[in-house]
Amino acid sequence: VKQPALWIVLGCFSLSSMAFGGLFIHLFPYVTDKGYSPAIAGAVLTIIGVVAGFIKPAWGFLAEKIPVRYAVVACFLIVAASLGILITTDQGPLILFFPFLYAVGAGGLLPLMSITWANYFGRNFLGTIRGVFAPVTFAANGLSPVFSAYIYDVTNSYDLAYSTFVIFLLVGALGMLMARPPQSNE
Repeated sequence: VKQPALWIVLGCFSLSSMAFGGLFIHLFPYVTDKGYSPAIAGAVLTIIGVVAGFIKPAWGFLAEKIPVRYAVVACFLIVAASLGILITTDQGPLILFFPFLYAVGAGGLLPLMSITWANYFGRNFLGTIRGVFAPVTFAANGLSPVFSAYIYDVTNSYDLAYSTFVIFLLVGALGMLMARPPQSNE
């Protein structure tokens, strides 16, 4: 707990968890509110699930070849870019590019999170570290759909919520660049 990297990593993953949780639960109505059919909205969700499932091994492989924080930064930036596409796309086939890009980034979150905690703080106390700090990221993930719903209720749009999530991801990416592993684990 005396390591600044612990708090930075926790903050970065909490911010990213908000972005992931707050988007997904409202994605179907968001896409249909943009004028797309329920079939397209369903396809967007299906693409995300399938691609994210298949991309996970690639993120694990990448994290073994480069410092894990750079892989996390890439994950966050890819998701931020995909949200930018989603927010600015109102009609046309670009809506189907969003889920591919989003899934490539989002598919890395869980494996990279686990690898980051292990690489930064060792494997001997990984269970304790994850047991103490995972509830913080889970709480962020759980509160974010409420935030998105509140923004929708106030503005009649999810755009502000999703734009906020882009900012969270960018701040998380910057934080991960600053979160150097503790010297004993570098």
